Amino acid sequence: MSANALDLVIRGGTVVAEGEPFKADIGVRNGTIAAIGLPQDGGLPEAREVIDASGKFVLPGAIDCHVHFREPGQVHKEEWLTGSCAAAFGGVTTVIDMPNTHPAT
Repeated sequence: MSANALDLVIRGGTVVAEGEPFKADIGVRNGTIAAIGLPQDGGLPEAREVIDASGKFVLPGAIDCHVHFREPGQVHKEEWLTGSCAAAFGGVTTVIDMPNTHPAT
C-alpha cells in the first residue's frame, strides 16, 4: 500500500454533520479523518479495514464540557479511567473536567 493509503473506510453511511445529512464514505488515516468520498464521485478506494455503515448514521464525536471525574480523593465515585472509558463508549471524544475533588484544586 502507498504511504497515502487509508487505514479505515467507513462506507455507505449517512453522515450527520452541519447542514443536511448526506450519504458518504469516510476515510481515516493515522486516527484522523483524511477524506470524504461521495457516492456520485465514486466513493473512496479500499483501505486496510472497511466498515459497512449502510443504513446507519455516522456522527461526529460529542464534547462533554462538564464532567466530574472526582480524582483525587473520591475515586469510589468516578476516576479518569472509568469516566473516560464510559465517555468514549458513548461516543464522547472530548471531556472537560470540572474539579470536585479532595483536596480541592
